[in-house]
Amino acid sequence: MDADAFITRYPEFSTTDPDTIAAVLAEAARAVDVGVYGARAWDAAAALAAHKLYISPAGMSMRGESDQADSSDYLKAYQKIRREMAPKFLVL
Repeated sequence: MDADAFITRYPEFSTTDPDTIAAVLAEAARAVDVGVYGARAWDAAAALAAHKLYISPAGMSMRGESDQADSSDYLKAYQKIRREMAPKFLVL
């Protein structure tokens, strides 16, 4: 996973410093367990990284004044992937 692939998927971050993207991608990748997310690990990490960038001070220019900083479509995408891929537990 690299900044170029991330920008291809999320072109709205094309003006963000590639080193910042790489650092946030690395942080997000550490939070996503490949054993749980499997083939969707990159998708999950990228969505989580996009959310982290969006809520950061650098992402303020992407948000409107009324947008909530703690929520985003990127977070919703990450949570959807997490629900789809995370194991379900049955408690008896």
